[in-house]
Amino acid sequence: MKRKKVTILFGITGIVLVLSVLQLNAQTPVLMFDAGQLRAFGLSLFQEKDYLRAAMELERYRYFSDSRDDTVDFLIGLSHQLRGRSDFAVASFQKLLQYPSGTLYWDARIAVFYNLTKLENWEKIRELGIENDKDIFFIYLAETQASPDSFDAKLFSHIQDDSLRLRLSALELDRQKLGYQTKSPMFSAFLSSVVPGLGKVYNKRPEDGLFAFGMVNLFGFTAFKAYQSGLVVTGVVTSGLALTLYLGTIYGSYIGCQLYNQELETEWSQKLEQINPITRNPYWQKWVKE
Repeated sequence: MKRKKVTILFGITGIVLVLSVLQLNAQTPVLMFDAGQLRAFGLSLFQEKDYLRAAMELERYRYFSDSRDDTVDFLIGLSHQLRGRSDFAVASFQKLLQYPSGTLYWDARIAVFYNLTKLENWEKIRELGIENDKDIFFIYLAETQASPDSFDAKLFSHIQDDSLRLRLSALELDRQKLGYQTKSPMFSAFLSSVVPGLGKVYNKRPEDGLFAFGMVNLFGFTAFKAYQSGLVVTGVVTSGLALTLYLGTIYGSYIGCQLYNQELETEWSQKLEQINPITRNPYWQKWVKE
C-alpha cells in the first residue's frame, strides 16, 4: 500500500514538472537568427576599419542569407584587400564577375586586376582579357612583365581612346629603348680598373670620374715621392689610401651603373603609373571613410 502511494506521488510530481517546463517554454521567446542584424554589424565593423572581423561577419551573413547581395560580396573582397590579403580579395571579387549586368561588375573587375597585380600573377591577368580601356593598363603591365622580349603591339588596337593609345605607344617605344640605354656594371668596373674613374664617366657621372681620377693619382704620386725621399711611413699610409680609393672607385663604378639602370626603369615605371586608372580614381575611395 505504501509502495503504491509512493509511485503515485512520483507520478504526480513528474507530471507537474513536465507541465512546468512546457509552460516555461511557452513563455520564453524563441531566439531566431537575424541575418539583417548580422549584415548591419558587419558593415559597421567595416566602417570602423576592423576589416578582419568585418569580413568574417559578412561571410556569416552570406552563409545564412539566401539572396544575392553584391554590396556584401564587394565589401568582403575590399576588407581582405585592405588587410593585405590580396589572394582572398581576388576570390571574393571574382564572385561578382559572374554577373556582368550587376551594378558593381566593373568595380569588381578592376579590383581583381589590382589585386592580381599585387600578387604579381601576370598569367591570370592576361587570361582575363580586355573588355574596356581601363583593362589595357593591367594587360600591358602583365605582358611586359611576363614576356618582355616578345611584346605584341597589336594589343593597342583594342584601345578606344586615341590619346591613351598614343601615350602607351610612346611608353612602349621608351621601354624598347631601355635595352640600349642600360649599361653593364661589369664593364663599368673594368673601365675604372684600367683608368680610375673612367667607369663613372661611362655611367654619365663625369664629375665623379674626374674627382676619383684626381684623388687616386694624387695619393699615388704622394706615395711615390715619399718612398723616393725615404719617408717609409708616409709612403705606406699614402699608398694604402691610394689603393683604397682605387678599389673603391672600381666598386663604386659597379654600384653606380646598377643605380643608373634602376633610375631608368623607375622613370619609365613612373610614366606608366600616370595612366593607371586606379591612381586617378581608386575604386575603394567611396567605401572607405578618411
